[in-house]
Amino acid sequence: MRARAVTAACQQPWHIRGQEKPGGPRQLAVAIEIASLFTGAARPISRKVSETDAAALNPQEVQRATPERYTMLSKSSITAALACAAALAVVGGTAALASQAASAAPATAPAAAAVSVPRCLTQNLSAGLHGDQALVGNRGFILTLTNTGSSECSLYGYPGLGLQDASHHVRPSHTHWGGTYFDQDPGRHLIVLSPGETASADFAYFSGTGGSTDSVATYLEVTPPNDFTYLVVRIPGAPVRIDRGNLYVTAMARHTPYNT
Repeated sequence: MRARAVTAACQQPWHIRGQEKPGGPRQLAVAIEIASLFTGAARPISRKVSETDAAALNPQEVQRATPERYTMLSKSSITAALACAAALAVVGGTAALASQAASAAPATAPAAAAVSVPRCLTQNLSAGLHGDQALVGNRGFILTLTNTGSSECSLYGYPGLGLQDASHHVRPSHTHWGGTYFDQDPGRHLIVLSPGETASADFAYFSGTGGSTDSVATYLEVTPPNDFTYLVVRIPGAPVRIDRGNLYVTAMARHTPYNT
């Protein structure tokens, strides 16, 4: 009897954007998500979409459900969806709803796809400084991080920087994240690097004037985003004088424009 109730409630036609669709797995996911909104039990639901699912669903409709989205559903559709969800609750309770949702709703959050990709660490990276940007006392280089490991890894955000003298003693420095004199900041983006691939950032500083506040440096310490150890790169033209040790760097990106 309960199985018939579920079938009847969940096979009713549903409407979205003025189009009638037959009931089925997609309506089931919508019903579950609507019910969650009303009960305050909404949670992210994700699952890898199989080839069969992808062929059956309209790509424009494959997206995470939000309260705003349901303003496009007709009143009759909401009623049918709630009936479906109620029937499911009778059969299997809250645990059954979560299980059904996991098997019916596709994943859409970009971060979810990269959860299994480990972050890039210093032992699997090499760093470099390339080019030479110079204008009105400002000097800069393209900072690169290359995946030297045997598997893919991810970068997200800004590198940490530091200075060392010719004897590898730490020199005073202050790192500023954001735009530089030569380039705008692209902001944080998740970058997945396959073996051999490179990400880059714009690194710049203002040349010192020879005063006591200058930091005289030969090497740049580069800490990958979200790491705690650093790589050491020789600064081209070293030793260099850096005004007050101020270092400017953008977020890591797939490609950083080179401006002379």
